[in-house]
Amino acid sequence: MCTCATVEPCKMKRDMGALCLLAILSLASASRAIPHGRHRTTSAHARHLALTANKTRHSPNFPVNLTNVLSTQVVRLYHQEDCKGTSREFTSSANSFLKEFVPYFKNLWSVQLCGKGTFFYYATEDMQTLSVLGHVTRCGDDLTKSTKDCDCENLKP
Repeated sequence: MCTCATVEPCKMKRDMGALCLLAILSLASASRAIPHGRHRTTSAHARHLALTANKTRHSPNFPVNLTNVLSTQVVRLYHQEDCKGTSREFTSSANSFLKEFVPYFKNLWSVQLCGKGTFFYYATEDMQTLSVLGHVTRCGDDLTKSTKDCDCENLKP
């Protein structure tokens, strides 16, 4: 059984202020503990970070090609079975809090999943694990990662 505690905004703001103050005091005492001359100036530190970022960003050890590129997905939602009628395209998670998703809330009959991945559908807006009604999956070595390759599936009521 889950229980929820009520949050008092004023108390939370006061506690966060105390945590911020504690963090600032810790930073001040830590900077005093470092002997002068052993730490970089702000501009030297920024140059070091920029050089490090450039080396890792353009590293030839990790080339991306068609076989190891991350999969992307596109899902089109339909009010009719067999992916007929008008649809709306989504490329990320959505629920009834998005204006574009509202027409499909409790009125979703089929989905077209493009690319590789899995589309989960839920009974509740909060998408809790136990509210999963089902899923549509496009995976396997015989499928491409292209979002132009799609499968349509009717959802079970």
